[in-house]
Amino acid sequence: MANISGGGGGKDGFQHMMQHLGPAIQDWLKHMRAHQYDFSEESLAVLNESVQEMVGHTNLQEVEKERDAIMVKLLKAKSGAPALV
Repeated sequence: MANISGGGGGKDGFQHMMQHLGPAIQDWLKHMRAHQYDFSEESLAVLNESVQEMVGHTNLQEVEKERDAIMVKLLKAKSGAPALV
């Protein structure tokens, strides 16, 4: 439904979105394939080090609290909109 809405809605929304964004999506996929992450132990260690550095400057409890509050609001809002799948 998000893709249909993104294409302007209606019965042709999905097709319009794919015609409009399809070429960019193809380029993005080529780029992603050319720069695939290798998941080696060395790469994972480097990635984890940078994540841990960021985590050291972040209040994770506050992030989790805000995430949970937003999810509750989203679920409540969605329960009142049964057409949104």
